[in-house]
Amino acid sequence: MAASGLQVPFLDFDLSGGKSAFLDVPPPEDEDSTVAGLFRKLFDIRFSYIKESLETCLPFTFWFPQFLKHSPLDGLVKDVLCGLTVTAVLVPQAMAYSMLAALKPEYGLYTAMAPCLGYMLFGSCKHLSVGPFALISMLTASGIRTVVPYPDQDPEGAVAAAVILSFFVGVILLVFGLLRLGFIATFLSDPVLSGFCTASSIIIPVSQLKYAFQVTIVDSHFLPEVRSLASSELAGLGNSVSFLIFFMSLGGIVVMQHINKKPPRRLAGALKQFPLPAELIVVIVSTFLCWALKLGECPGPCVRHLDPLPPGLPKISIPNFGEPHIKKLANESLLIAAMSYIISMSVSKTFGRKFNYEVDNNQELIALGTANLLGCLTSSYPACASLSRTAIIGNAGARTPLHNLWTVLAVCGVLMACTKLIEPLPLATLAAIVVMAFKSLLLSGLDEC
Repeated sequence: MAASGLQVPFLDFDLSGGKSAFLDVPPPEDEDSTVAGLFRKLFDIRFSYIKESLETCLPFTFWFPQFLKHSPLDGLVKDVLCGLTVTAVLVPQAMAYSMLAALKPEYGLYTAMAPCLGYMLFGSCKHLSVGPFALISMLTASGIRTVVPYPDQDPEGAVAAAVILSFFVGVILLVFGLLRLGFIATFLSDPVLSGFCTASSIIIPVSQLKYAFQVTIVDSHFLPEVRSLASSELAGLGNSVSFLIFFMSLGGIVVMQHINKKPPRRLAGALKQFPLPAELIVVIVSTFLCWALKLGECPGPCVRHLDPLPPGLPKISIPNFGEPHIKKLANESLLIAAMSYIISMSVSKTFGRKFNYEVDNNQELIALGTANLLGCLTSSYPACASLSRTAIIGNAGARTPLHNLWTVLAVCGVLMACTKLIEPLPLATLAAIVVMAFKSLLLSGLDEC
């Protein structure tokens, strides 16, 4: 039999001495089949896996090297300006929301520090602003009152309860994140959440009227509080100067928010990027007037203002787990944790879609849990995302989550150097800030009815 036409597969010759047509592409010349080459491939695979895992669990290991690689100076300037702009809104909001949480104003500023840094390191949304939020502050006050019925009479007990709430909220969110339970938010219906927010947006503004009229109300329930407020006003116990400050503060915030939404043509570009800090302007003006006109003196107008704020940063301490009512606080923390996650995910998903990047549900749980666990070590109460502050960050053009660092540094500066300057701030002004925070919740709830 002639062997001239016989070809052997995978060989580069046939029996007749001709070249085979089976292998048109020669094997790669740089293929390393040695033991060292195999170990090198294995190391590359392992390193790639570890890098991807780190970038998923610790997002800052991805965005910080990218920040250093691509025009860091330009990004740094943007983040610094963004952080300072947010601080202008955050400082008055934090003090007002802390009062809403039945705590002294400085604890709102503490809540704007460690939780903010914790989210910066672990969060997957680069624009999110985590700190004090009105709705979570209300739920915190409700949780505190289950173990401390009168927080004004026992401020230390109220702080201890708030810190334990922050710890439990952090543990719940962190465990849910590690168990990959980020899908649970989809089981809560929109009508239930809308009804809850609408009811809160009616109850909370009414609760702030005691600061506006400057009357003492012992009962913290809605209907008894309304009756007590009405009877106090009928008896002439209210303070007309305090109410005037409240009304003018409301009007000033409304006007400046309207200017931000519909700015004059010449200022449209600037106000879109750096909107007027309505709350800060109202705080500065009312504080100056209260100091210049001596409205806090008695006898005289006798307008209530902030108590002296302790200068300096919060001390790091471990929560007191010997609290006798710790089980009640653990139960209250479930609702706070659920609402914190739902609100934060809603805000982060919105801005992730707007700026075209992915937000990981489970990583957000881990980030929020870590934020609250760090917060409980620095006398913070439960923290959550804020839509208004996140919107400012987005409009200001933040490049990285480093804007949180500059916000925290600015708040530290306020605590260390400006506590004496803000002591004349009227409580009626902070009450107006709280009322305006719930305006959007009420309007959005009514639109869905």
